[in-house]
Amino acid sequence: MRMRLLPSGVLLSLAALIITSCEKHEVAEIKDPANVEYKMPVPPRYQKGKYIFWAAQNIQAGVVFVTEKNHSIIVDIIMEDNWQLAESYVHAEQELIDFPMYPTGDPMVEEFDYITTHYPLTSHYTLVLNEDFYGSFDIAVHADVVDGRTQEPAWAEGNLFPGIGWAMYVHYIPDGLNQGN
Repeated sequence: MRMRLLPSGVLLSLAALIITSCEKHEVAEIKDPANVEYKMPVPPRYQKGKYIFWAAQNIQAGVVFVTEKNHSIIVDIIMEDNWQLAESYVHAEQELIDFPMYPTGDPMVEEFDYITTHYPLTSHYTLVLNEDFYGSFDIAVHADVVDGRTQEPAWAEGNLFPGIGWAMYVHYIPDGLNQGN
């Protein structure tokens, strides 16, 4: 059996193709959407006031909208697919240090100001917080969610609490503050 060798020019071209396809590509680090200056258009998932609601750290179970109207904070939790809310926990503070936290830095959700048991289960929940913050604030939206087979914890996407878990909070800047009002 006779082997046929490739011409050296073909081998060099193949080697160059492999090397250039292995270039290191930079990955943009996404931080707090309100404080990042983007070079590209902002993807819809990071539009102001809209946050992905992550179940079990990596399953998109819905979205959370945070808005303000007439000096009230409005939180809308909208579940997707088969996910539903079993219990929700919401807390807002002017400063992160004011959140109820364990010594580890993880939030004490059982101490959050707004705790709701959803019976029957629901796929949409709106909460109006009677808070009047002057300036930016931090808000955490957590829930126990179910999809018919399993129950999982969920957090609105944002910054990690300083603890050892994956609990998150959002640093929210009201529109009026951005306009210098």
